[in-house]
Amino acid sequence: MKFSSKLFYGESTWERILAPFKGREALKYLEVGVYEGYSLVWMFQNILTHPTSSAVAIDLFTNPHQIETFTDNCKELGVHDRVEVIEGLSRFALRDLKVETFDIIYLDGSHASKDVLIDAIMAWDLLKVGGILIFDDYDSSRIDTPEEVFPQISVDYFCRQFRDELKVLVRGYQVIVQKMTTAKGESLVLGNRIVFNLEKIMPGVEQGQNLEFHDRATSRQVEATVSQKKIIFGIIARLTKESDFETLRLSSAEVRTLQELGWERSYDFTHEADMLGLA
Repeated sequence: MKFSSKLFYGESTWERILAPFKGREALKYLEVGVYEGYSLVWMFQNILTHPTSSAVAIDLFTNPHQIETFTDNCKELGVHDRVEVIEGLSRFALRDLKVETFDIIYLDGSHASKDVLIDAIMAWDLLKVGGILIFDDYDSSRIDTPEEVFPQISVDYFCRQFRDELKVLVRGYQVIVQKMTTAKGESLVLGNRIVFNLEKIMPGVEQGQNLEFHDRATSRQVEATVSQKKIIFGIIARLTKESDFETLRLSSAEVRTLQELGWERSYDFTHEADMLGLA
């Protein structure tokens, strides 16, 4: 494959953050600003390895040589038929994509602050809960450039405004966030990270006693504040009333509390109290 220059420096970080996605069936990836396709090629070689995975590439392709090189690289890799190419401005192209269909989105298009903010907000609705959004060229301290023509202020603003829906995983040359919930309150609720033994907990809840939390993966006890325990008690109370507890939906505040306690990936509220009729 041919590349005029290497304009992608996130391999080691991406390999670590995106490891849970590697090899998944029907994985969907969106990249804004693909240039000659270096990062997209890396994704297909390392993460989008299942034959049912696919990508959408958005770029202005102002240079004819650029789109030729991009197309040739995709063909040489054997993924040309798995890449949808959209030529044009991202602020218009993103409007035609389906909401909550992408697992990973990489924004490396226009670096003007207003364009970055528009791309981020529109891309957020396209991302699935649990998905990853990556911003490029966040750290502008090394470049003598007015802030309005660089991503940093827009990325910071976006992360503040959507702080109840995301978790920042990386903040450096790039910023990488994970979508933990949506504006509707839908969130990650399945997995095997947390165990609530309701048979032992419920008497303590009723009597206001201390509640112990343990991470199943490490068996480590996790300390919670009074306010965090109050929120967790609310979740438990709902669990005792819902027959289909595995589909319990969490509010943004509940998700944020779980994130603060270190339960940031997936939540499985299980128990050993068969007598409660919830098993």
